[in-house]
Amino acid sequence: MNAKSVIALISIFFIQFVMSCCTCDEPVTYKVEYDGITVTPWNTAGFNATKVMDTVYRNAFGLTLSVNFERYKISSLYNNFGLSAALACSCADDEYNYINPIDYAEIYVTNVSTNEQQNVTEYFGAYNYSSELISLAELFSIREEWHDGFQFELIDFDAIPSSAVFTVNVYLESGTKFSEQTQQIKFHD
Repeated sequence: MNAKSVIALISIFFIQFVMSCCTCDEPVTYKVEYDGITVTPWNTAGFNATKVMDTVYRNAFGLTLSVNFERYKISSLYNNFGLSAALACSCADDEYNYINPIDYAEIYVTNVSTNEQQNVTEYFGAYNYSSELISLAELFSIREEWHDGFQFELIDFDAIPSSAVFTVNVYLESGTKFSEQTQQIKFHD
């Protein structure tokens, strides 16, 4: 009887020790649905980019694109009393399912004087994960699924009019399109 009591006590202390190694929250699975975009024009001159308020130089102009989304909890996994996480002493991450992911983006410029619109997607670049400037087509081909915020820099500015409105279109894999315009941007001549 003494041996059983000792084994029971050792087992209880062992379980408490194992369970005290890590404390993990339950991993949750979310469904992510995109529902719009926000576009912000930036003056990239200097050390800190600032939002364009009046005029900007063409060689110091960029756009920030944020794809808006809603996140819905679809499941929680129970923790098996903490033993699986405690034995490995690492916690499971939440999982995000992108039901209708981003496919690509296009940028158009409208000349305020003539009302002509032109696709200028190729005139913008973005930095990849190695800090190299690449085209938007390249960016969207290597983009991680979770990546839904982008900074585009105007790199070919000869054809950009002195007064312009930029329109950004984002397309999801299903063909759904979100569109947003900047305010009128005036460029120094």
